[in-house]
Amino acid sequence: MSIINNLKDNFDSVYPIEGNGLAVDAGSILSLNMVLLGACVANDSFPLSKETVETAMKNNLAPKFHEMNLKAIESGYKSIKG
Repeated sequence: MSIINNLKDNFDSVYPIEGNGLAVDAGSILSLNMVLLGACVANDSFPLSKETVETAMKNNLAPKFHEMNLKAIESGYKSIKG
């Protein structure tokens, strides 16, 4: 049995995504945390909006990292919302 199938069998909400690939596509594997955060904000029950996360990122990271992290957030978001 695969890990994903096991998780789906035991939990109500499982949203598998190709996080590593999305992070690399965004510009760096180091953006994986933002990919995953983007996937989280795509869930309507998550307490933060995508806009709030993007604003917080811009307020806390150097401008040279904004483009990559915005791509990462968006790719994680789209991996769930489509």
